[in-house]
Amino acid sequence: VVDLFVGFGGVVAREKVIAGAEVFIHTESIAPLLPIIGGKRGYLAVKNTPHRVIYEKGIQLALSDGVSMRSDLRSAFNEAFEDYDID
Repeated sequence: VVDLFVGFGGVVAREKVIAGAEVFIHTESIAPLLPIIGGKRGYLAVKNTPHRVIYEKGIQLALSDGVSMRSDLRSAFNEAFEDYDID
């Protein structure tokens, strides 16, 4: 039993996994997993560390077409990161 099923198609995208996943990462990078799991609190925890760069890459990929999400999850994710000033 899992709370959230995240599929990853960076190597091979299988239709069965895409259909069953609440979130599916289409990019070759697994970086979107960081903000999906850690959310805004996770970003604030790494904001002043060297890990900030990869977290921000994950945010950018997750906000783009690189990640598909169930509509309610997409809304919540976008709301959590809509006011981020990523420089």
